[in-house]
Amino acid sequence: MSLLQSSRTKPGFLESNSTRSEGTRKLKLIAITNFDKFCMDLFNIPSSEPLIEEMIDAPNTQGTFDVLQKWIAWNAKRIAPQTILIYWVNLNDYLFYRGVKLDLRDIRHNLKFPKPLKESKHVLKLEEIQNICSVIKYNKKAMNLVLVSTGMRIGEALQIRKKHLNFDFDRVMICIPAEFTKTREARKTFMSYEAYNANKNIIDEKLPDDLIWGTNENTLYNVGHESQNFARYCKKAGYVERYSSGRRKITLHSFRSYFISRFSIKGEALGHAFSGHTGNMKQYDRFTDEELCEKYIEIEPELLVFDLVRKDNEIKRLKETNEEVEFLKEQLEGMK
Repeated sequence: MSLLQSSRTKPGFLESNSTRSEGTRKLKLIAITNFDKFCMDLFNIPSSEPLIEEMIDAPNTQGTFDVLQKWIAWNAKRIAPQTILIYWVNLNDYLFYRGVKLDLRDIRHNLKFPKPLKESKHVLKLEEIQNICSVIKYNKKAMNLVLVSTGMRIGEALQIRKKHLNFDFDRVMICIPAEFTKTREARKTFMSYEAYNANKNIIDEKLPDDLIWGTNENTLYNVGHESQNFARYCKKAGYVERYSSGRRKITLHSFRSYFISRFSIKGEALGHAFSGHTGNMKQYDRFTDEELCEKYIEIEPELLVFDLVRKDNEIKRLKETNEEVEFLKEQLEGMK
């Protein structure tokens, strides 16, 4: 018996992805389950196994692509175009593992995907954040202030433990391990003094290994639970608008977008680095941790939600500084 012999099955595929993030593994399983449901609906078979076995023998035939096109059309009646593309990436990965190796040129020529609708994105306003936070119980309000002021994804925030906080700087630094992030790249961000004050009692009660905002070790469950709760909060605050795809215009991810936009207004690209956009991570290399904190504090007034006294004072100070600069310019012109 050859030691290289192996049987490539669905359990084997899922096992081969065991080192990937929990979210990635779940997406692959969802895509496979979706394909199974399609086969049951169209061919009245309990799973996609018989179909895949036929595909393995003739992967790049017209029959294979006809079935896959029917799968796309079947999904087009149920889910958004963007979701179909996500499912396809994961399904194609599974088919390749099983031995259905489709030629890229044939895919481009034979498969037609519905075009995603490009709707203008809702721009979250400070007033909306205030109204939503006003209907949330204290602990969740405190967590949302962290999301606004750090740019973290909700899945990252729910995995943060007290030991990931660094209190050595003028603002609390959060060190996000690589295994928590979507890009598998560790990064650092900071918490505004407003967010820290709201969370201080919560943090003080925790031991180093305790989750701060997560309720248990099942991150995907926590994310789903928090997303459902947030949808209820938005409804209570009167924000129920959706895009034509059915997706809500305001979600927990909106706080992350708001964080990035505050940096962009000031012409600072560090917002993308703090929030974990891979292409901007090299921004960190330019600064020490102390300098990163200083940069953050410069933008901090834009990230405050309720503590607007300091924000107003900061705006006033900047205006006065600007007026002083203009006055000095006029004097210099006069001297010339």
